[in-house]
Amino acid sequence: MELIDNAAEATMHRGDKGQITFEIDFDAEDGPTLTVEDNGKGMTFEQLRNYARMSYTTSRIPDIPRDDYDGPLPLRYFINRKLNRYGRGSAATAPKDSLQPSRAYMSEFNYGQSLRDNSWALEGMWEKEQVVVEDDLDGWTIIRIRQLRPDVLKELGDKQRLEKLARQLNQAYHFFLHGMSQALWDALPKELTNGCDRPTGGLSIHIKATADRKTFFDATLGPGEPTYVSDLQKVFSEFEELSKKNNNLLKPCVSYLRYMPPGPAGQPNVAQPGRTPKAAGSRSGRGSARRSDATARDPGGNDDDDCLETDIDTRPKDATCDFIVVWLYFPYASRSYVFPFWSGKVMIKSKLLGQMPDILKEAVRQARADQEAQSHFHKLEDPGRLVALLLVTPDALAHQHKSDFEGRSYEVRGSPSDRVGTEWRDGPLIFEQDSDDEGQLVDPIVCDAAELDLEEPIGFDLAANMMKEWSDKYALAHDAEPLVKGEMLIRVDLTKAQAKREEGEDGRKSSVRRVARLGRIVEKFKSEGNDFAKQHFAIVRPWRPHWSPKAALISESIMELQPVLPERPKRDILRHRQEEQHKLVKQWEDFLPHRLVVRQDAQQGLHTEYDVNHGFDTISVMLASAGSGGSKGKGSKGAQREGAADTTAKPADLVKTAYHFAYRAHVTMIVERCRQAEGVQEAWEQCACFQDEGSNGTYTFSGFACYARAPGKYRLRFEVDEGENEKGDKGGVYLLDPNLPLEHRFEVPQ
Repeated sequence: MELIDNAAEATMHRGDKGQITFEIDFDAEDGPTLTVEDNGKGMTFEQLRNYARMSYTTSRIPDIPRDDYDGPLPLRYFINRKLNRYGRGSAATAPKDSLQPSRAYMSEFNYGQSLRDNSWALEGMWEKEQVVVEDDLDGWTIIRIRQLRPDVLKELGDKQRLEKLARQLNQAYHFFLHGMSQALWDALPKELTNGCDRPTGGLSIHIKATADRKTFFDATLGPGEPTYVSDLQKVFSEFEELSKKNNNLLKPCVSYLRYMPPGPAGQPNVAQPGRTPKAAGSRSGRGSARRSDATARDPGGNDDDDCLETDIDTRPKDATCDFIVVWLYFPYASRSYVFPFWSGKVMIKSKLLGQMPDILKEAVRQARADQEAQSHFHKLEDPGRLVALLLVTPDALAHQHKSDFEGRSYEVRGSPSDRVGTEWRDGPLIFEQDSDDEGQLVDPIVCDAAELDLEEPIGFDLAANMMKEWSDKYALAHDAEPLVKGEMLIRVDLTKAQAKREEGEDGRKSSVRRVARLGRIVEKFKSEGNDFAKQHFAIVRPWRPHWSPKAALISESIMELQPVLPERPKRDILRHRQEEQHKLVKQWEDFLPHRLVVRQDAQQGLHTEYDVNHGFDTISVMLASAGSGGSKGKGSKGAQREGAADTTAKPADLVKTAYHFAYRAHVTMIVERCRQAEGVQEAWEQCACFQDEGSNGTYTFSGFACYARAPGKYRLRFEVDEGENEKGDKGGVYLLDPNLPLEHRFEVPQ
């Protein structure tokens, strides 16, 4: 990626015409060749001679005028296309007297031989055909690399590896390829955008691979290119789409802080907070950093004059740097991304990628303490739907390959106890003030909670909720089709959303799943608080199958709930959500346990009459799904008798059930004999009781024949205990239809 860093800076003068090309040719005459080409400014003769010197550079660590700003630095100091500092090779810059070189030079360089001889100057250069370079020449800098290692050739010949590389590049250089979303730019606090131009991108990167005279990979990354879309592109695209609804929930807030390295005595070095302090132990003399007026004027920190310095000579061991974190909240779907940027480039190997920085704790604390930031407090407390854009100023230390950060500021701490020996200066949470509510009840009524004819939700004091605003509808945005009573919402399971970071460079954590235990059926919406800190809640029931007993009401913040459709259709939104809800419910109810039935292989031994010497001594029952035959729902009341000889019954899928609920059922079989006189209602007397915890939803009972040999009427009655889940906790999930108990009746005649 360092070659791209150099080329990105070299093509700045091209505007949106900058081009970088990677071509892997396995059919080249001199063997497999990797060619890197750009249409940038090129290099002077002296720069080309020193190109191979380890860490040779013409770049400068930029001066950042921190003293000029009381608040955060503007974005132009965080997104900087001059990426060539802290590298391993040469920076590609223009000669002083022209934007283009006057001659085309060629040189060959044997890296292995130079490594053995410790000689890095490129000698033996010659002018290409002794001609003046024309302005329309596409390739201003061309680098061809041969004699590649076998492991490198293997990777370059792997199409899947090249596809992964394309996605990595598309994400790493997003701001330079695609720019920043207009919607996001407009939504950012003015402190960040005043005096800045929105990054519009325009750079293009072309990757091509050829073998056996055929092109097996060809990709172009840049504006308008739909292939190899990165997660950052998806986030900005979704933000752009949702912003069309004028949804205030999308308005971001920003955290900012400054890291000051410690001085010689271990105390924070605050003598010049506006500039990068000289770190203890940094080198001086030949190769020390030289500042000039041009450098101060150039936020990129590049001088035009040639120098023979190296980054190894000049880079400090610790440096002042600024951080801003743009917190984006997505109310309609689970998002948990972190994208760390250095100088505007995503650090694709950073440990911060996909891991919420500790500064989130400080942001939550600040939002909680500020009455006007209460809506942001609720959003920041919901990291399962947050995207964090972590931008670091270019004077922060970066790894030589610029894929990760270096230095003590790396971890972006949020707790003062983590800052011993350094100084962190936290700024207040920044957000745009807006008098409009971020969501609103539709046609609310003000009444006493007791007038709503609702049972009291768990953990909710109706008596303390007198004269509140209530409604059957809630709009997440001013012009959005509202959520309605009876609609299903999905609760964000934050423990699942944060439990495991997925492998890869996408900056993403595992997303929230739409599982049955997180389904919520709305009964009412409620609003409380004043106009500056209004909070919205939904009175909901946890979802249960339609045949099951209703779950108790609970009160949950609307910030913890999302519609069943994470991506909203452009029209008929409510109808699409209701259709999706119906599809989800049908899918869940088809495999969940519905009733207890006798296993089909045990039904052959079931009869209504046995002699006194019968061998009926074993019976197996199972949990059956509603997707099987037999009666469904609450319309069919009464016990399933005569063994419930249902030849179409199918076992409930307990593997899927366990994914959706922490469910376990224990079954008790009771052997009873009828005691009654002529014309008297049936009276049953218990003879024996058997229990089984079951295995894979099957329960087998044996040894009861001895209790049913005397002449008379008998029944085997089955009771299911769902009141204890698989962890042994009371208050389990009740899924079976209480109107379909199972019993088997038979008679032993005289």
